[in-house]
Amino acid sequence: MKFRSTRSLIVGKMKILLNSTTNRVISLTLLGSALTLCVDISIAARLGTGAVMDAFVLALSAPLLIDLVFREGTKFSLVPILIGRRECLTSYDYSNFVNGMLNFFLCVGVVTLFLFEIAAANIIDLLGPGLGTEARQQSVKLLRLIAPLIIFAMTTPILSVYLNSQKQFYLAALRSSVTSLVILITLASYWTSVDIDIFIASAYSLAFMAFFVILSAGAQINGLHYKIGCWLSFDDFLELAYAMGLPSAGFALRYVSRLVERAIASSIVIGGVSAYYLAWRLFSAVQTLIASSIATVALPDMARHSLNGYQLELAATINTNLLKAVTLSSPVALICFWFSDELITLLYARGVFDSFAVKSTAKVLHWLAPGIIPGCMIPILTSSLYAQKKYHLVFLFMLTSTILNIGLAWLFSSYWGLGGIAAAASLVAVSSVIGLSILIHMGGTPLLRFSHRI
Repeated sequence: MKFRSTRSLIVGKMKILLNSTTNRVISLTLLGSALTLCVDISIAARLGTGAVMDAFVLALSAPLLIDLVFREGTKFSLVPILIGRRECLTSYDYSNFVNGMLNFFLCVGVVTLFLFEIAAANIIDLLGPGLGTEARQQSVKLLRLIAPLIIFAMTTPILSVYLNSQKQFYLAALRSSVTSLVILITLASYWTSVDIDIFIASAYSLAFMAFFVILSAGAQINGLHYKIGCWLSFDDFLELAYAMGLPSAGFALRYVSRLVERAIASSIVIGGVSAYYLAWRLFSAVQTLIASSIATVALPDMARHSLNGYQLELAATINTNLLKAVTLSSPVALICFWFSDELITLLYARGVFDSFAVKSTAKVLHWLAPGIIPGCMIPILTSSLYAQKKYHLVFLFMLTSTILNIGLAWLFSSYWGLGGIAAAASLVAVSSVIGLSILIHMGGTPLLRFSHRI
């Protein structure tokens, strides 16, 4: 009887967990992750893990740095601001405020694109010191084709945050699905072309533009009508700079550690960049699917608890969502650790992706696996700091973890190659969860008082 009651309790809690907005967002994110995986599999099958793939990955890295930094820096930090503005402004003034942000970051995106086009060769030299001459030239060409996505990377997060602040999570959750579909269509259309890497690079810019159009339509349906003449006031600019500055700088630092890892990998072996990239994509997909979905849905409630001073309720929300993340990520971590060779073979072993590529990529995934569970806890912990507007703590955490990550990656790679870089990332993820938990608890949120609700 005791076993049956325990089983019923577990099943009941899982039903509550899955029958929610979080579940629907996770479902959409799962669809996007599946399509993204199809993109990675297709590109790996067509390009392998040689010099051409290394050139493509490095060209993609710099524009995606801008995308990730701005998207992650705004996704959590701007939601409390928009919720506060919506409650104290008229609908007309609120619309002008959001349009002012859109116009400002559109201009920033155009300027950034111009700088990328000019400095493309210098960027590739910095990112891939181990590239050969021919691969370097190809990477510069690809970077110039991918760079236009920066304009849309600067504007789509504003629209996503606007929709999320109104608890309209579903369109923003389609990001990976839309972009991956465009790239997959391009791959299918030009599969036999000798210049397929050129077409793939162009498809990334087109994919970001398509997602921008969809979000714009969704924002208009939800009451945001674009106005070209709206601009931010100086006070608004200062508030945004404070809200976004430290978090964005922190995400930039964290992504820099990924770029340093790829630079180290480029010096270890030809194809090292590709092997590390493909394994990291699986790690990142799990983190996005589980942790980002949970944190995105939970953030508005955490922001309201923080604004009202409800620290116990905030702690309960954090703990509940941490339990969800651990429950969902644990099986994935075990599979990636024990069956990394079989998993990489199943996913990538086709086309020009040979046995050496399988072995190299599986080794990286094996040592990334211990970091999956803590990696899925980190976004939830950091989102609670965003909810409390403790941006300086977010920056402090990211600065510390980046320095530690780069130092350990350099040290471990000298002994264990690509596996050492991955092991360093996992070790830093574990230490980050411990450090964040201490920061949040010491900041007045009784995080260690565990909630048993799901």
